[in-house]
Amino acid sequence: MPTPKKVIINGNERWRVQFNQKSIGLFIGKTFKTRKDANEFIRDIETKYSKTTKAITTRHRFKDLIERARKERNLVRTRGDRQFTEKSWKLMVTRWNFLSNTARFRTILVRDLDWSLINTRLEALKDDRGWSSANKYRYVSDLSVLLRYAEKIGWITHNPVQDAKSTDRINASGQRHRVIKLEEYESLVYWADELAEAPRKANAHAYQTFPLFIRILWETGCRVGELLKLQYSNIIFLEEDDVFGAQLIFPSSDTKNREEKMSFVNKELSELIKSFKSKTNENRVFASRYYEPFKEVKELAGLTEPDSRYGETIVFHHFRHSFATYLAQDGANEKQLKDAAGWKSISMAAKYVHSTEESVRSALLKRLE
Repeated sequence: MPTPKKVIINGNERWRVQFNQKSIGLFIGKTFKTRKDANEFIRDIETKYSKTTKAITTRHRFKDLIERARKERNLVRTRGDRQFTEKSWKLMVTRWNFLSNTARFRTILVRDLDWSLINTRLEALKDDRGWSSANKYRYVSDLSVLLRYAEKIGWITHNPVQDAKSTDRINASGQRHRVIKLEEYESLVYWADELAEAPRKANAHAYQTFPLFIRILWETGCRVGELLKLQYSNIIFLEEDDVFGAQLIFPSSDTKNREEKMSFVNKELSELIKSFKSKTNENRVFASRYYEPFKEVKELAGLTEPDSRYGETIVFHHFRHSFATYLAQDGANEKQLKDAAGWKSISMAAKYVHSTEESVRSALLKRLE
């Protein structure tokens, strides 16, 4: 275990504690005002991870763990201690089997699965298959569920994924800082509309609804996963004298933080929603995924290259960061940001706000006034 190191920050003495234990996925760095606080933190971590020194004598392999988990499905729970839906369960088991066969986890002893091995194999798959960081994270999350179950039944003493997930270890390469410019958004919308008009047999519904999907992303800053579950029955069209055109309701069962969320769209977008609703008997608004039309739209709009500032190519999650950034520039405070986009905390909302050239220029111009 580490010892506190004295550092000077803004002229003040502070104590830095750094944990870097690859085998269990523990990567934590914190700074404290006093050495006493730093030592107490170290003791807390030592207590929490002392159980990792216990010997595990079982020789169960990864394939055995999947088999047992399928037999004891009622014991495999979400982090909120809820059972998975039938659809989520089937998808999760499919990913477990993929890791077992394609990532060659099948014959590895469960007790030997550490974060270094897991991350190395998933990174190799990410490179081979052209995965995004978000795609890799889905496999990591589902693997964490399985290993949490293994911990519950005593096959391992600690879930090696859990603490890696709570640090920048997994998310570092997937951080989003790029802010989509208005002209970039308008170009994306233009080509989305063009592609929607082109006749096609395959994936037609995704291409036809993509213009609506991308507009609501921009207007509301919703998470993609939440928006994909949106139903017409959860859209309330407002009176003509209201400044907004429609209210979108996201039930707690469909949101990431399991809290009901609402958003609003302008009148023009409200009319577009009505036109889509009139053409279908389905309650669900959108298709299951939009990666194919998004890729094609970006190519037509000339937006396939990373930006010069952050080296990031536009992905769906950039819409959420852009929404927060522009909302903050328009004067919204952190509490309003939190409520508008459905973040769990004010501090989380603040992380999505980035500086832009326009915001910096606007701030500095005040000195010239």
